[in-house]
Amino acid sequence: MAQNVQYSGSSAISFICENAQCTLPELLEALGKSVDNGGHAPFDIDFILVNQSSSQAMDAPTYACNVSLPPLGPNPGQEACDCSDCPSVCLQPDFPQPDTPILVFGVPLPWLICGGVFGVLLVVFVAIEASSCCRCSRRHEHTEGEEDTELLISTSSGDDHHASWRQRLGAALDSALLKVSTPLSFLVLCHLDYFWLY
Repeated sequence: MAQNVQYSGSSAISFICENAQCTLPELLEALGKSVDNGGHAPFDIDFILVNQSSSQAMDAPTYACNVSLPPLGPNPGQEACDCSDCPSVCLQPDFPQPDTPILVFGVPLPWLICGGVFGVLLVVFVAIEASSCCRCSRRHEHTEGEEDTELLISTSSGDDHHASWRQRLGAALDSALLKVSTPLSFLVLCHLDYFWLY
């Protein structure tokens, strides 16, 4: 498979070994040849091929990160890793146990307080709304009886000489305010249109 690898239009094995039919000793010799000797390695490497009938697995002792290393050769011994490199060394924080909740009729006390406050506010809201509705209905009934009187005060009729001076003054003020407010409102609307357009 290595002979089929292409490099710069030719096989890569011929570029390394200078021979397309490259054997293993020739390949190792080419890989171990330094640049000074015409190769590509930074320094000379001597590969030694050994005919060994069987392989032996590595049986070196291993140590966990939280265990100190014993003295090995020139090494006088090394302490265990610290917490930043070994999580098993870190001391577990002593979290406080949660307090037992206070129960009232089987319901936690904070929930009971929140429910009570909500219930009181709901009752107050309903009472205010009911009282305002009752007042509105009473005012509506009271104003229905006075509509005819207010209509006579605010409008002029042919029986003005029978009305009192207060009623005539109120009707005159109403008509004057109506005459003044109409041009004023027209002027304000014109200025608003000018503002929105420009």
